[in-house]
Amino acid sequence: MEETDFDSYQKELRQREWKLEEIPYYEKGKRPDITKIHDLDWLDIKKKVYGRDFGQNGIGKLKEVALVKITQDEVFTDHPLYNKDPEFFLQTGLGDVDRPDTEKWAEQQENYAKILKENGVKVRWIEFPPEFLSFFGPVLAKPAANDCLITRGGSIIQKGGMYPIGEWGRFEFLARWFFWQLNIPVLLAITGKGVCEADPITHWLADDAAVFAMGSACNEEGLNQLLPAIERTSGIPEGEEFKAVVNHMSFDGYFDRETGIAAHIDMVLTPLDVGKVLLYPPAINSETFKWLRKNKFEIIDIGLKEQVEYLPANLTELEPGKVIMSEGPREAIAKVRKAGVDVIEVPYSECVRAHYGIHCSTNEVYRERGPLLREISK
Repeated sequence: MEETDFDSYQKELRQREWKLEEIPYYEKGKRPDITKIHDLDWLDIKKKVYGRDFGQNGIGKLKEVALVKITQDEVFTDHPLYNKDPEFFLQTGLGDVDRPDTEKWAEQQENYAKILKENGVKVRWIEFPPEFLSFFGPVLAKPAANDCLITRGGSIIQKGGMYPIGEWGRFEFLARWFFWQLNIPVLLAITGKGVCEADPITHWLADDAAVFAMGSACNEEGLNQLLPAIERTSGIPEGEEFKAVVNHMSFDGYFDRETGIAAHIDMVLTPLDVGKVLLYPPAINSETFKWLRKNKFEIIDIGLKEQVEYLPANLTELEPGKVIMSEGPREAIAKVRKAGVDVIEVPYSECVRAHYGIHCSTNEVYRERGPLLREISK
């Protein structure tokens, strides 16, 4: 059996020399002082407990990601269930006449992983069990590795709002995989009538600020469950407040190929650098625009044609001022470069053909700390 991060950390702990003085608030011969223990911030000891750092909060340097290995299973139109009602799957966004070439897709993914490694990013590979099932049937959309938000406090088990057949069961597997393989605990599971596809509806603009998409992929109850979990484990300096910007999405499905509007914020808006964002204007409401301008963000926009064909905002930010984008949207890439951002272009056509983007396929497991909002908007 492959050694997990838990196994390797246990091996490391067995080899160390133990000292009572390293126990928090230890005093020889005395009972532990609970008043001190109760004031101990979990973030101060999590690395000692789990043997690692994790959390994608902010826009600091990307250090670790997880990708799902592409297999023939990604072509759902080959599945017998699809032929029982093709229109149903086309309407949910889980089936498409624009069939991806899985062999080419796997090659493009390997190239993407190579570029990540060349830029100092550790790459982990998620593999689903063969013929993975949920109560509602085959679990779809497996390449969307970002459907498990990893915060500094742990993972978030999402609750989907658009198509139970493709989502429910997959979110739980991803959280289990991160706990079992990478020793990252579960922080929160969205419950009740809350809907929150936590990672795709969240984009950090600073360590203490993020924009959230409210709509078919996140309702008010879901966001009300997510925000306190993020805020209490964000590790921002005392006296600072977490700023949540809510962008109301005007579409009731996953992605509209006619208008370019989507349910997920990572398909329409993304940070590029300190105080710079790339976005698709028709999907951004006026309050979000006002907030960005008030906080002195430079806005680079995406045109309709390239939004529909390439989803340019669905990219990977390696660090402030350096991103990986899918090749194709020439105008958007030129604008990003003109704004002073270094762009690495990769072929990722088959992922986009399957209605995903680079960000959808990438779980950002760990980022270093980055700037606070006041450092951006001063």
